[in-house]
Amino acid sequence: MSLLRKTPSLELNNYTHLLQVNENYLKVCEKEKKELRDRYEWSMISYEVFVIKFRYLDKEIKDTKKLIEKYKAKIEELNLLINKS
Repeated sequence: MSLLRKTPSLELNNYTHLLQVNENYLKVCEKEKKELRDRYEWSMISYEVFVIKFRYLDKEIKDTKKLIEKYKAKIEELNLLINKS
């Protein structure tokens, strides 16, 4: 049995932190994707490397956007629960 009780406000803080981390990660991925395009346009990397990295970043961006939406929904739900109390 845990001594710490899971309260809505504690959960809200956790989800808010997760949201911030994922929003920052999304910015990093989008910046890296843009820089990757620039490097390819300037022939600094091969097509094969470009495609592999681009697909990976594209998938990371899509997955991170899904997580962000999930966290936003959970934060909204917890805010409603806290405001009712």
